[in-house]
Amino acid sequence: MVIRAKNRLKKKILITLAVFATPVLVFLIIFCVLLVVSSNAKYVLHKPSIVKQTQEVIVKSHDESFFIANGHLQKYDLSDLKYNYKQVVLFHDNVRLSQRKAAYYNGIFYVSGYCSSLINYVDYLQFYDLDLNLNYELVMENIIISDLMVMDDYVYLSLFNRGNSEYSLKKVSLANKDLVSVSDNLQSETNYNDGGKIIEIGKSHNFINHLSLDKKLLSTWYDTEDNGRVHKYLQDIDLTIDSGIVQLNIAGTHHEFKTTYRFNTFYSNAYLMNNKLVFATYHKLENKECGDVSKKCICSYGESYLFVVDLNSIQIELVSMFDKGTFLIDYDQNGAEYYKDGSLYVKGLQTKECRRIEPGETITITGKKSLNQEDINMELYLSYYDGDFYGI
Repeated sequence: MVIRAKNRLKKKILITLAVFATPVLVFLIIFCVLLVVSSNAKYVLHKPSIVKQTQEVIVKSHDESFFIANGHLQKYDLSDLKYNYKQVVLFHDNVRLSQRKAAYYNGIFYVSGYCSSLINYVDYLQFYDLDLNLNYELVMENIIISDLMVMDDYVYLSLFNRGNSEYSLKKVSLANKDLVSVSDNLQSETNYNDGGKIIEIGKSHNFINHLSLDKKLLSTWYDTEDNGRVHKYLQDIDLTIDSGIVQLNIAGTHHEFKTTYRFNTFYSNAYLMNNKLVFATYHKLENKECGDVSKKCICSYGESYLFVVDLNSIQIELVSMFDKGTFLIDYDQNGAEYYKDGSLYVKGLQTKECRRIEPGETITITGKKSLNQEDINMELYLSYYDGDFYGI
């Protein structure tokens, strides 16, 4: 009797284990099958042609010009058909400098950076002339120069202290190179009055006085609680879009503009000019042939739209609408400078023909949808300044 009871107990235990183990085993089998299939899957992708806006272009001569994009200083080089630029390589004591931020003012490049090959927790602020000769260097130990901006006779620095994890605001005199503290406790999203100059600080302790006082470049932040939605902002202005709807917050007051257009993505640059917001959007097209870089390739640009919001009347105006495949290089409240079908246009008028921007040949890759950097067909940074196009 005891033996039979023990046998029945063993059977129940085995049945119970089988019930619980079977789904796990099935899941593991399915997972392994999917892993094998995905690792051997083949994807036919075209080599993307990537186009980007710049924040500022600096023209030294007809044949030599620089630009600033993503805070870094680069130099145009149209002899390279794949990349229309080359990295500006700078050094500290013959050790290559990794750039953090760059700015330009009155014939001088101002660059902050660090030497990634040296573990010395030092940042450098360097002044270069247009021939890239180093004129001055400031060494800052245990400090990260998180942002810099030139205003009048000073370079303003947003500094992160590695020791106490606090930010400070300092300035360097262009005349005598003295380093002076403006605030030892720099707060985000606030203003500082420095002798009548208003220094605007953004969400990441960054400066938002970029470009000039009559043309400010809006900063960008991503709302991680809302699927990474993109926002363009200044101090008390926040701009975002959602499937043809423009949403604007000014000092806590919400405004919503519903349109009949199909846009879902911002262009990089948005400006405050003459108390008007000038920004552009486009309908991002999904193209399976682009793999994981479709948001950057020329093939992803559907119809584009240039808008102006008058902050006095809180009215929105569609300045221009552009056909699929158009890339807006720059714009103001009167219109845009743009590329379309192998030509360059200013305010709707064709000015000249240029190289055609289109995806490259298709290639087949295995196991992933993303292409490597060497598989890019072309990567172009485009600028417009004082009647001329640069980078194409």
